[in-house]
Amino acid sequence: MLDGVLLDTSSHGFRALHNCRTLAAGQVVSFEHSGGSGRARVVWTRIEGDQVQSGFFALV
Repeated sequence: MLDGVLLDTSSHGFRALHNCRTLAAGQVVSFEHSGGSGRARVVWTRIEGDQVQSGFFALV
């Protein structure tokens, strides 16, 4: 399980701040946040210092 902070959402996905440095583009994850739940593909991950952000594309 990965805990994170939901930064923003769109009609196609969301962006989250978390601490998983091994999350890579292409991985499929299950998610649950205030906007819904389901599966999503990691589009990108950016690591800056001790912060990790990722963008996710929600799968239908």
